[in-house]
Amino acid sequence: MADDPGHVPDPVELGLRSAAQLVVVELNARMDAGDIEGALELYAEDAVLQAVRGKAAIRQTMRHSSAAGTGQAACHVVSNMRCMTEGDSVLVHCTVVAYLLDSPRPYGANAILNLHYVMKPLSDGNLRIVEQRVDDYELTYS
Repeated sequence: MADDPGHVPDPVELGLRSAAQLVVVELNARMDAGDIEGALELYAEDAVLQAVRGKAAIRQTMRHSSAAGTGQAACHVVSNMRCMTEGDSVLVHCTVVAYLLDSPRPYGANAILNLHYVMKPLSDGNLRIVEQRVDDYELTYS
């Protein structure tokens, strides 16, 4: 994902990119706080996470595949975030390092994940995640 390095985004495009970055950071903060319901607020109703569609399925997946769902304390550090607009969507690619804080010190990284998001503004004007993929990561869907 690379747009022209010399491209100067207009104010609307900059606003969308900034909002998308905030959504990703807020999503990880809510998951770190164990707030799955709060995290789900950042998804569109029919969002897709890997191979599951809709908030109910995503909730179930989060309960089985995340530290928040298993009661473990975690810290997700977002880095290498790149955003670009494509039509009415904002594409976000980033790296997230997930630390399980209940593990022996010093905290070792539990996972280094490459994430891809597609976000769109909804009728209320807020950006929401419509698609999320995690490279080379098998989520638990049951």
